[in-house]
Amino acid sequence: MTYKHGSPDQPEKWTEVFSPDLDCVVRDVRITEVRTRDSQNTLPLEQVAKVISLRRNPDYPKTQPKGGTGKGIWIR
Repeated sequence: MTYKHGSPDQPEKWTEVFSPDLDCVVRDVRITEVRTRDSQNTLPLEQVAKVISLRRNPDYPKTQPKGGTGKGIWIR
């Protein structure tokens, strides 16, 4: 997400809400028995949590966010 500081036409003043160039590490998180509102079936973990690697948006600033080089790391 890009915060535009009240300057919608000045990308040089925009800021990413979090640093998209940092790696984030999550340890010992447990996700169990996630269901949709209308179902009694539990969802597989792959549908509930996703680990991603970011990349720069070549179309920035026409489209946001700017993107970055960071990635999520989940240590189980």
